[in-house]
Amino acid sequence: MLHLQVVASAIGPLHGCAYLIVIIATAREAGPDRTATALSAVPGIGGMLALRRLATRYAGAAGRTGLLPEGGR
Repeated sequence: MLHLQVVASAIGPLHGCAYLIVIIATAREAGPDRTATALSAVPGIGGMLALRRLATRYAGAAGRTGLLPEGGR
């Protein structure tokens, strides 16, 4: 694989910033759900894991509050 120092020095900080943004955004959205925040810190797939956990949590809350139609998902 080709490694160019110029590309690496430009993309490295951008990647690090995106990584931190995912963790911070998850922590703000998750509230007391520390598992979602911990999942967001997993390199590579953490953001998707946290998103999946938050989606199932919100879907469960919507079903309990009657926001979903009968038998609907």
